[in-house]
Amino acid sequence: MDRAPLWSVSNSYSGSSHKLKVHNMTPQPTSGLPSGITDYLIKILEISQRLEGRVSSYLPSSAPLTRLAQSVVRELLAEIPVYHQKVCNLQPRITTSLNYDESAGSASEIHTIFQRIHTLIIQSLHILNFVIEKAGQNDEDQEIDVLYASLYILNDCPLGGSVTAHRRVKMIRMAHEFITILASAGIGPRAEPCLSPEAMRDRVSRCRLQFTSFFDRLAPQLSSRYIHTYAKDEDVPYAEDFSARPFLGSCAVFKVREKSTGENFAMKRFENILPCQRKQISRELGILELCTHRNLIQLVEAFEVGCTTGSISLVIAPWAPVTLTKFLTWDNDSRKMMCPWFRPNEASTDKCIFRLMREITDGIQYLHSFSIKHKDIKPDNILLYNESTIDLIPIVADVGISKVYSAGAPTKYTNSTYPYLSPEQQAHRESSLKSDIWQLGCCFSMLLVVSRGGTSAVDELWESFTDHPRSCNIADEFGSFNEALGRIYSGGTEAQQHAYGVVRSMLDLDPSSRCDAAWVQGQLGRLC
Repeated sequence: MDRAPLWSVSNSYSGSSHKLKVHNMTPQPTSGLPSGITDYLIKILEISQRLEGRVSSYLPSSAPLTRLAQSVVRELLAEIPVYHQKVCNLQPRITTSLNYDESAGSASEIHTIFQRIHTLIIQSLHILNFVIEKAGQNDEDQEIDVLYASLYILNDCPLGGSVTAHRRVKMIRMAHEFITILASAGIGPRAEPCLSPEAMRDRVSRCRLQFTSFFDRLAPQLSSRYIHTYAKDEDVPYAEDFSARPFLGSCAVFKVREKSTGENFAMKRFENILPCQRKQISRELGILELCTHRNLIQLVEAFEVGCTTGSISLVIAPWAPVTLTKFLTWDNDSRKMMCPWFRPNEASTDKCIFRLMREITDGIQYLHSFSIKHKDIKPDNILLYNESTIDLIPIVADVGISKVYSAGAPTKYTNSTYPYLSPEQQAHRESSLKSDIWQLGCCFSMLLVVSRGGTSAVDELWESFTDHPRSCNIADEFGSFNEALGRIYSGGTEAQQHAYGVVRSMLDLDPSSRCDAAWVQGQLGRLC
């Protein structure tokens, strides 16, 4: 039979604040339902309501982190009455059923319900702590923190994401330190054998400050945009590999080797940092923490050395010295030597090129699923990584100027590489996720022509927008660029024509009708 609800919930609004009022908080008699469960659910509801009130007391109600925290707590508030009704419906099947399997199954469902409630409470508390920690940051920084919290606290990972290297490094470092403290306390495999109980208690008591210090430092290391501090240069676990030539740009990127494992990484070093630059580095670090896709550069660790001021290093994976620019500009013999699979205008080559295009799009779509615009997609920022396999893995790199896109928000339209600026960026009208698609379409145009005609075809396409007196911007010289692209690549097999049509859609001059990354992803998926 139907059971009376434990409580009724009504909504009342005061401005933008959403509060839930509980009526009839006295537990109602429910046959077969232990009063302890009822009391437990009521207490959880009361705690959740207090949590909701606390959220807006730390940040304005319009702040991005406030909106996230409120949505998490409201989900908990909405779920509790639903779960209570489910428990009420399941309880009689436990107490009256003569079928052991049915009774055990109902008990298991109740256990699952309470596990879910427990998860929601823990998530709500973690989110509230995160809100307190990040209070005072501007909306742009909070937008990044919202994504961090969704990924690492709520475990809301878009398709294609994975556990990142930097989380592994943090865990290994903290576990190593904790084991060392345990050993000094006479506990664990590194401890001295045959300690008496009294001696162990004495050791633990003397190590109490070490334990306290460890746990005080634990929370910041698991938070967003953490920069570790090594006391001196000798403590840094990475050694520069001088056999590889560094990349030199606005800051240097070196090849480094992890001293204990021998694993190779790239290290981006910022020197002589001004306060305003530190803020930008922090944002880049925040974006890197969200890059958990195999086709995106991934953060390993950010650190500074205590004895060195004004310097921050970002260790990133993988080290991949070959860029798409190199692949495009190699002479044909060098390209064939480095990539034996490459034979212009052959179906096997097309398949490899289409796969590279699809995987690059996979990485960009992953960023776009977070509403992150890369802003500087170009051949120099696409790495070709060979992980001792036949297939090259394309890696989208350099998120230094990437940001969370918000329609109408202030932006630096032309803060990107000039040749690949989209028409709307050039005109200072818009800089959106669709601008990334234009830049990606420019890169794909070059991949298509190299697959058809090798180096000479790339040169012909390049000259179509760079030869004097042209402006060196593809959007400004789109007529001649588009004509050269069609001359080199139109026609061919059905697959080649389909790829050409996809790239033409990416290079739509009107961003409102230009395709998005998900569409490109789907179309390229049909080719490989």
